[in-house]
Amino acid sequence: MSYPTLNRYALLAGLCALVPLPFVDQLLRRQVLKRAYGDLAEAAGVDLPPDAHKELLRERSNLLLGCLIAVVWWPIKKLFRTVIFVLLVKDALDWVAEAAVRIRMVQEALDRGLLPAHATAVSDAMDASVRAEVGSPVWRGLRGRSGPDVDWEAAPNPLSGLQRELVSHAGGALALAAFRERMGPIGSEE
Repeated sequence: MSYPTLNRYALLAGLCALVPLPFVDQLLRRQVLKRAYGDLAEAAGVDLPPDAHKELLRERSNLLLGCLIAVVWWPIKKLFRTVIFVLLVKDALDWVAEAAVRIRMVQEALDRGLLPAHATAVSDAMDASVRAEVGSPVWRGLRGRSGPDVDWEAAPNPLSGLQRELVSHAGGALALAAFRERMGPIGSEE
């Protein structure tokens, strides 16, 4: 078995910790390890019987300590992991929406011929527009607040359905309108 395959199995086993469902994370981790052990044995020309797999995957710990951890620590750990996972996904969705809006702003600035000559002014207009109008699409979506849709089909790089929804819920159309207004005087003083 090659090292990249072992690295992939190790990465998959580690990513199982991100599964926010109790017991499912451990079950998936054990399945990944079982598959890795089986592939290693097969590459070495050895047949691992089910008893050997079971023994290799057995957890060894003190019963009393294990019970104490299960009763006290495990629910706390699961709760924190779940909350952190949800916040991580929320941040990723926020970043997708903001990046899509900023990319569209740069595209419009390029179409107007403002870049690279007016990069600082364009950047300032972008920052001010995003700060004033763009919010978390997750929180705004949960509150039922959605801005107007952005006409992405008119753009050279249209957005997919999920990105379009995220940008709409984030207030992307309002940010683009504010950006266009702020860009109005840029470049006209020449």
